[in-house]
Amino acid sequence: MKSRSTKKPDKPKRNGKLLATVVDASEAAYAALSTPDRPVTPALVRLEPQVTRQLIALGTALMREVQVRDKTILPLGIGADVERSWPHMLKLSDLPEAQTISNLYLSLPIEQARAVPMEAFCYASRISPMRVLEMVTGVLVRQGATAATLLTAVWHPSVVRRTIEAALDDSHADRQDLHKAVGFLPTPKGSQTIVNVTQATAVAPPPAIVPLPSPESTITMLAGAFNEARGLPAPVPVDVVDAETEAVEE
Repeated sequence: MKSRSTKKPDKPKRNGKLLATVVDASEAAYAALSTPDRPVTPALVRLEPQVTRQLIALGTALMREVQVRDKTILPLGIGADVERSWPHMLKLSDLPEAQTISNLYLSLPIEQARAVPMEAFCYASRISPMRVLEMVTGVLVRQGATAATLLTAVWHPSVVRRTIEAALDDSHADRQDLHKAVGFLPTPKGSQTIVNVTQATAVAPPPAIVPLPSPESTITMLAGAFNEARGLPAPVPVDVVDAETEAVEE
């Protein structure tokens, strides 16, 4: 009876030389980023906000394939490896903070720069990693807008040609679009809002104020008219003094 072999399968050997090279590059990078008043170590870098995972997720979202009529279209720009291309993205920014970190990254040999995370450069530059993530996102947004404008300018003649071909075949909608584009058909107007602004008229002059005679004068005038109508002598005018004035004089 044959005995079963108890020999275990060989484990894959680890490339110790490559690992040692990476460790040496990492140590050299931390030493190059350190200054006498601000040492940079892995323990201190881990205390910073960690945004490397967000950079990886951002790159994965950018490289998500889009299927258009059975054709795969990849996004334009620097690429999906945002984890490695972020220094080049910051070079496209006009912000001084972006230039500081990018120049610090490019000052190291490529092996050393790639051996440490992005947070190490942020810690050495005294700039928050969240700020770097914000600047990288801003560059990507501007690149996307530029790519969209470029694609529109390049492919618009082809779209016009296909529209004309469809209009010549039997497409009523394409014919209408073509007529509207050349001004043969009026373009329908959307909703309009009319605002009437009434200009303020000139300020009218204040009304003239005519003071009324005192009651005593009115009574004297009426008595004089009554006596004149009856042939009687005119009444003798009497000086009337205000009661408040008399009280003050007393």
